[in-house]
Amino acid sequence: MAGGEKTMILIRLYEGAIRFLCEGVEALEAGAPAVFAEKLGRAQSVLDELDALVDPSGSVLAADLHDLYAFMARHLHQAGEQQDAAAAREVAGLLEELNHGFRFVAGGQADSGAT
Repeated sequence: MAGGEKTMILIRLYEGAIRFLCEGVEALEAGAPAVFAEKLGRAQSVLDELDALVDPSGSVLAADLHDLYAFMARHLHQAGEQQDAAAAREVAGLLEELNHGFRFVAGGQADSGAT
């Protein structure tokens, strides 16, 4: 897989996770905690896919990404247990920053409109 193609896959994955988290927060705020939990689960699945794309024998950056994904996964778990919209928003914000960076690298627009 070419570098540009992998970057575009990463961008789409980030956008999907961000969308799931935003939908989950909206659901929780509308009084639908079951939908919140389902959307967090979907975002977690995307995080798992993102982590699987990290080359374990890669650079320090790869190790840092792995650690960041693990942090986000723990935060999402906490958000689900405590029905904490703020924690879900924090993870969405981290994903937005990563998405922004990968869009910059890809030469695309930094503001994807995914939020």
